[in-house]
Amino acid sequence: MFHGKIPEELLAYKNLNIIDISVNNLAGSIPEGIGNLSMLQLLLLSSNRLSGEIPKSISNISNLRRFEANQNNFVGEVPVGITTYIEILDLSHNDLSGVIPSDLLSQSSLQYVDWSNNLLRGTIPERISSSSSLARMRLGSNSLSGSIPAKFATLQYLFYLELENNNFSGSIPPELVELGNLTKPQVMKLQQNKLGGQIPTEIRQLQSLGILNISWNNLTGPIPSSISNLKKLTNVNLQSNNLVGSMPVTLGDLNLLLELNLGGNKLSGSIPRMPPNLQIALNLSSNLFQGPIPDTPSQLTSLEVLDLSNNRFSGEVPDSLLGLVSLTQLILSNNQLSGVLPQFSKHVVVNVSGNPHLIIINEAPSPKTSPESEKMKASVTLWTVVGVEAFICCFIFLCLFFHFLFRDKSRGTREEAIS
Repeated sequence: MFHGKIPEELLAYKNLNIIDISVNNLAGSIPEGIGNLSMLQLLLLSSNRLSGEIPKSISNISNLRRFEANQNNFVGEVPVGITTYIEILDLSHNDLSGVIPSDLLSQSSLQYVDWSNNLLRGTIPERISSSSSLARMRLGSNSLSGSIPAKFATLQYLFYLELENNNFSGSIPPELVELGNLTKPQVMKLQQNKLGGQIPTEIRQLQSLGILNISWNNLTGPIPSSISNLKKLTNVNLQSNNLVGSMPVTLGDLNLLLELNLGGNKLSGSIPRMPPNLQIALNLSSNLFQGPIPDTPSQLTSLEVLDLSNNRFSGEVPDSLLGLVSLTQLILSNNQLSGVLPQFSKHVVVNVSGNPHLIIINEAPSPKTSPESEKMKASVTLWTVVGVEAFICCFIFLCLFFHFLFRDKSRGTREEAIS
């Protein structure tokens, strides 16, 4: 593992194509003269302790195709023009600040950009090249604001969009979900923003979408039934919004879905047939569901976590839930359940707090013993009783013996005194 600073001697090798000094313990700044290495194609500086600003001269390296400086301590603004030639740019997990350069999305060569986990502010530039090759964009965990550009719909190769944990506001533009015109949109993460309005019904066009996370926003209205057209969905997270109405009855058609999180909304009505392959979790907590717990969740034999807490479910906990053979966690707290709680397997963590009328039986059945051990137990018991009785008899005999002995001695002493 290398220590110290990036050696200035590197700059003497004008024909260098690759510099890979990632995953070391290097500190200090990037030499300004690095922009003179005109033949450089790969510059990999990830996972060090480098600091200072990113040199503007890097924008001058016309052959540079890949620049990765993530997981360092860089500060300052991202240089304008840095994406002119680069195809892959990763500056994530630093302390970069300022606004996103206006030419970020106007370069046709850029394919991958990751500036997540920095201190960037302002809006996403509207200048987007119609010939852009951008396939993956990660700008999460910054302080970006404004609306999500509708022009994202022109990014015909974009398949991964991550804008979570920012301050984006406004509604989800219908043009954004028209990314269905793209070749393979697979991931859309917009959680932990301030987005409002309804989930666009045009979402049905994202036919290749596998992960949809728009949780922790201010979305309203019902869950569009058109979401059931996205047959490749594996993870859906709509938690902590203001969604109302009932769950779409066609949710059960999402055969590839592994996790469904609808907690923290205002959903009501009945729980429809669930996707048959749900495995990771089904979270319907903190909604307005009421009445008996239905049998529909009991069909999910691969499900590991079921959370129905903080609703208005009443009646008994159905024995059919015992059929969830893969279950590791069952959360039914803060409802209005009653009756006797079924005896779940000991590997299932069950939380039923906040149900004062629910009866919990914790007595474990006595272990079965063999006839031989029963005979031995009876024999030990018999001899114990005999021993105790013998001890008591001996004790009484000794007490009587000493009583009469001392009484006779006392009588003899008194007679001698009289005479």
